[in-house]
Amino acid sequence: MLEKMDERRKWKHQMTTEAQTQYRKLNNELRRITEKTQETWWQEQCDELEEMQRQGRHDQVHQKIKQLSTKKNGRKTTAIQDKTGKLLTEPKAVLKVRGHQN
Repeated sequence: MLEKMDERRKWKHQMTTEAQTQYRKLNNELRRITEKTQETWWQEQCDELEEMQRQGRHDQVHQKIKQLSTKKNGRKTTAIQDKTGKLLTEPKAVLKVRGHQN
């Protein structure tokens, strides 16, 4: 995968038709690979949670969920619904609905 990323980088700033075609091709391949890898990772996390749930290890289930729902910078991900039922995940939109307008 890293080799494909390097090759894509080579084609990125060239302005020929061939370069644009190669860049798009590699970009699409990498996008498909990363989406598949991400889906596999999430499936593994869900399987692990289900196994802990079956074993009755509820404390570890909650700990794992907390770990998965916390962003790397320490902030928790937040999603709420507005009055129309639309799911809001952007921090600014969430704050606006909660009444903490900036």
